[in-house]
Amino acid sequence: MDKLISHDDYIELISIDYHNKFSIVEVENIIEKYIDYSKYYKNKILEMINIIIKQHENTGELLRELYDMYCHGCDFLFDLGLEYGLRCEVPPKANSWDDLSSEQKRELVNSFYPRINDFAIEVRQWLENGTVKVLGYDKGNLKYIVEDEPSKDTNI
Repeated sequence: MDKLISHDDYIELISIDYHNKFSIVEVENIIEKYIDYSKYYKNKILEMINIIIKQHENTGELLRELYDMYCHGCDFLFDLGLEYGLRCEVPPKANSWDDLSSEQKRELVNSFYPRINDFAIEVRQWLENGTVKVLGYDKGNLKYIVEDEPSKDTNI
């Protein structure tokens, strides 16, 4: 274990009272120095994009998550988040995503294809070729930069 974290941090982790409702904060404070948030969030978004391209049953949920990220300042997710994620969040035939039946959810998401793939592939390319670089994560803010633009801090 001490190859992954220092001995002192390991001792701190096993000494935490995990019955305490604030123990998660203690754990985060110890392990945050070992996590590459830049790589994590880049890979997380890429994984979401790849699932959307495959037209997975969770696509609607992922689009809603991308919409939330867009609303918190991830402007590079405009098309996926605003155009498609918002349609999932506030569907045309219901008040909310949760009000839709499984079949209605499937029909709504299926109506996005094949056009949505163009946007998903574009975002994937931006992340892979460095046009959009996730710089890091700091206290609830995803930081990213679009090539030739100033860095952005978002609150996700």
